[in-house]
Amino acid sequence: MVSVKDNRIEEPTAKVTVSLLAQMAILGFVALAPWNFVLSELSYLDGKFENHFGATVPIFYGAAVNIAQLLLIWVGNKFTFAPRFDWGCIILSIFNILLAIVAMTIGNDNAVENPGLGFGLGLVCVFLLGFGHAVMESSAFGLAALCPKSCMIWVMVGEGFAGLVGWPLSMFLNWALTAGGVDRVAEWRCLIFFCVTSLVTIIIVPMFRMITSKHPYMAEVLKIEQDRAKS
Repeated sequence: MVSVKDNRIEEPTAKVTVSLLAQMAILGFVALAPWNFVLSELSYLDGKFENHFGATVPIFYGAAVNIAQLLLIWVGNKFTFAPRFDWGCIILSIFNILLAIVAMTIGNDNAVENPGLGFGLGLVCVFLLGFGHAVMESSAFGLAALCPKSCMIWVMVGEGFAGLVGWPLSMFLNWALTAGGVDRVAEWRCLIFFCVTSLVTIIIVPMFRMITSKHPYMAEVLKIEQDRAKS
């Protein structure tokens, strides 16, 4: 009798828990928060850099996302989730902070009063933010796609929350800095504001390696995925 190989997909025996869903929401939040926070400060950035910065950044951001996604189609599957999250988070956190620093030091009413230079450097930061977003979001949804649909839903919930929290947080920081008598309120507000999302973003690196990938359900899912890649 000819033996037939069983190609059925093995399902993990562990279950999805609330903590895993919360981690999925955090991944979704981080994927969109840096860009949404930039949009919340777009009026301030436009005033610093001039040259229609506010109208130009979506073009550069969208181009970066498309270019990164095309690259990921060709080379993304050669890497496991851990390094993809590492690179996505590192790029997002670094260039989010750098954008705030550029706006604080180069441009109108700054130490280096050169809006053109600030405009160029700002576009570079935004372009790389788009690149980091593409890597991060594709990794988050790719990971969630290996799990039940509840994981995908909570990634999207996290992305939705990223769109809601930016403006209230910016207004709170503005009020707190104004009440404290801080000079250059707009500059410090933007820097602190972007520091918040960068801090949350960089936390993903140890969270995925030490918590998410160690979760019983996710550990089985990642093992199955590794076995498929070898076969």
